[in-house]
Amino acid sequence: MFKKLIESLPLPKEEKNPQTNTKETSLPNEQIAVNRTAKTLDFLARPILKQNEITTNTIPFKEVDSNKDVIVPTTKTTELIAAIPQNEIEKPITQNTDNPTATVAVPNEKPVKPTKTKYKIPVSLAISAGPDFNSTAAILGGKTSMAVGVSVNVGLSKKLGVQTGLIYGSKNYDANSYDYTFNNPNTQATIASIQALCKVLEIPLKATYNLTENQNRSIEINAGLSSYIMLKENYVFKYLPSTGRKDRVSEFTNANQHFFSVLDLSATYNIKLKSKKFALGFEPYIKIPLGGIGEGNVPLKSSGVSLKLRYDLNKK
Repeated sequence: MFKKLIESLPLPKEEKNPQTNTKETSLPNEQIAVNRTAKTLDFLARPILKQNEITTNTIPFKEVDSNKDVIVPTTKTTELIAAIPQNEIEKPITQNTDNPTATVAVPNEKPVKPTKTKYKIPVSLAISAGPDFNSTAAILGGKTSMAVGVSVNVGLSKKLGVQTGLIYGSKNYDANSYDYTFNNPNTQATIASIQALCKVLEIPLKATYNLTENQNRSIEINAGLSSYIMLKENYVFKYLPSTGRKDRVSEFTNANQHFFSVLDLSATYNIKLKSKKFALGFEPYIKIPLGGIGEGNVPLKSSGVSLKLRYDLNKK
């Protein structure tokens, strides 16, 4: 298009300068406009230099002097290019789909992939101690003894978990002759009472459910079955005065084991300490036998309150 325009223009006229006696060629205004347009397009086609490529001797841009109709360098444009940050020059250019004529600068940073955090199974350890009440008649109350133990709790979800451990204690209780099963049924009529002192190792297996929890406290309910391993059993049989017989003592060692034969129900109130890994818990409980316990198969019931100190392994 520009070529046809140039060919249609008239040739420049030669004029004589009276002072120098030389001929000068004057260009029409249309020819000057074409020259300026061509020079402008040449300017736009030149690549932009990076900041570290600009030196004092480099002239990246030139402008048109309208009086002399020549291209002269300018320091103003050089200073303008030098002021452009280098990272802005290096950004790749992409086309805007909404406006095809517009371009958008896209940073060349790689997208950060989200990291997957592995789910840690909550595990806690606890030590416990407290009074243990045992009776053959009532669920609550009875003779007092002590029980100490260790336990481990593994979380299956945010609410559910499973708990097991070992509890060592004494089962001290009084019973009448009809609570005790004798080999000779006629013996029951001669016995006034029975005093028992038993050393027991208990293995609980319980499911736990977290009712509520906040930053300071939590409440759990627990239910399961316990196994009694009778380490040592000591019984004192007191006869009726009318029989004239002296008290009889019987001892048994590792003679009876009762697996999953005791229903274990409890609730735990935990108070979180200053260190979030530790919690102090109060656990009231009741234990109801599903069958006879010990040498005499007595209906031994237990209740009590355990003081627990829990340590959470996976908490920060």
